[in-house]
Amino acid sequence: CTTPVNNYEQALKDPHIVSRGLWFEMDDPVEGKIAQFAYPAKFSTYRPGWRSSPPNIGENSEEIVKALGYTDEQIKELFQKNII
Repeated sequence: CTTPVNNYEQALKDPHIVSRGLWFEMDDPVEGKIAQFAYPAKFSTYRPGWRSSPPNIGENSEEIVKALGYTDEQIKELFQKNII
């Protein structure tokens, strides 16, 4: 296999990617519209899509540590100490 290695912008403009419709734009609450690569496999009835934009850094920290079993008091202390 010999082919150029494209950066993100070059890959979005690649003729094969464009002709197969392998990218789409999504709305991000911070960045605005951002280009994302679509799922590459095509199915006759199933159309995979995206559910939400990626979280910002730290956006889900509290939810994650709660799922790990930390108490509200422990979480508050972790935030106060700038651990999370």
